[in-house]
Amino acid sequence: CDVVRTGELRMISTVRDVRVELAAALAATLTTYDFLPAAPIPPFAVVMWPTDVEFSRTLGGHSTFTIPVSVFVSLSDIKYGQEQLDTYISGIPAVLEAHTTAVWRNIIVESANNFRPETLGEMSCLAADLNLTLIA
Repeated sequence: CDVVRTGELRMISTVRDVRVELAAALAATLTTYDFLPAAPIPPFAVVMWPTDVEFSRTLGGHSTFTIPVSVFVSLSDIKYGQEQLDTYISGIPAVLEAHTTAVWRNIIVESANNFRPETLGEMSCLAADLNLTLIA
C-alpha cells in the first residue's frame, strides 16, 4: 500500500512484509519459517504473528510492530540442545540488528523469555521466544 505524504511516496510495510523479511534475515543462521510448519526439523525458528501493531505511532507516521520469534532445538541430546539454544538466543540479536532492509527502519531485540520444553509430533524440543520491536 502506498501513501502520499507531503509530496513524497513511501511504502508502508504490512505485517506480512515484516514477517517474511524477518524469516529472510534469519535464514543464514538457521531454518526459519514465516508460517507454522507442519513437520519441522530442529533447529528452526518461527516468526510468529505480532502481539501488537501500533499504526502511525512515530512523528514520521511509521508503525511499530512487536513480534515474537520462537526458536526450537532438539532435545535428543539434552546438554547439546541447551547449548544450541544458548548460542541461538545469544547470536540472533546481532544478526537481526545488523540486517538492513527497506521493510523496517529500526529493529531491537528486547528480550528472550518463555523458555520451555515442547513436543512436536514425537520429537522433544526446547524452545524460547525472542521479543522484537520494529519501526516500519
